[in-house]
Amino acid sequence: DSIISADKYSMADVIGAVSDDAKFLELGAEFAKSMLTGFVTLNGMVAGVVANQPAVDGGKITADAAKKAARFVSFCDCFDIPVLTLVDTEGYEVSAEAEKANYGAALAKLASAYAASENAKVTVVLGKAYGAAYTIMGSKSIGADISLALDSAKISAMPTASAVAFAWNDKVTDNAKRGAVEAEWDSVMASPVAAAKAGEIDDIISSDELRQRVSAAFEMLGAKNSIDLIKRHDNLPL
Repeated sequence: DSIISADKYSMADVIGAVSDDAKFLELGAEFAKSMLTGFVTLNGMVAGVVANQPAVDGGKITADAAKKAARFVSFCDCFDIPVLTLVDTEGYEVSAEAEKANYGAALAKLASAYAASENAKVTVVLGKAYGAAYTIMGSKSIGADISLALDSAKISAMPTASAVAFAWNDKVTDNAKRGAVEAEWDSVMASPVAAAKAGEIDDIISSDELRQRVSAAFEMLGAKNSIDLIKRHDNLPL
C-alpha cells in the first residue's frame, strides 16, 4: 500500500511485489519509458506484464508506448502467455511531436492487439484511468477476462478537474465550491464503485491482496485455452 500511495511511485516496485521472488524480466527498458513490458512468474506460472509507469510523465500513453505494448501483447498471444495489465495513466500525450507520430494508428494497434488476443488477460486499475486511455489498456470492453480495481483507483471519462470545468465551469466560480464539487466527482463519478456498477470492473480490492487476487485469477483462467500449440499465430511486426 505504501508503494502505490507514494507520490510518483515506480510501477516496477509494484510488479516486484506481485511477482514470485520480486523478479521482473523487463523488455525494452530504454524505449518508451512511460510503458513497462516484461515477464514475471505468479505461483510458478509465467505471465507477461504491460503497465503504465506513473513515475515517467504520469504514465502517459505516447505513440511509442502504444506500439511497445501492442507488440508485446501480440507476442504473448502468439505463444499463449497470459497477460497482466496494470493501469495508472493520466491519459494521452499532448504535444507537437505526438501529432507528427501517426498517434491514432499507434493507439488503434494497441486496442486491436488486446481485442484480437485469445490468451488469458487480467487487468488491474491501480490509480488513474481516464477516458479512452483506460479503454485501450486492456479493459473489459476490449477483451479482459477479469478486471479489478484498487479501492483507491480513479476511473472516469476525463480527469476530475477537466470534468468539473467542462460540466459546470460557468456555475462554479468560487475556488472553495469548485474544490467541493471536484471532491464529490472523485468520490461518486470517478470511484471504482461506479465503474463496477457499470460492469467495467469485476471486483474492488485492497492493495494488500493484489498478489493473491491476481494469482488466483490466472489460476482460474489456466484452462481457458486447452489446445497445446507451439505457436498460435505469426508474431506480427507491429
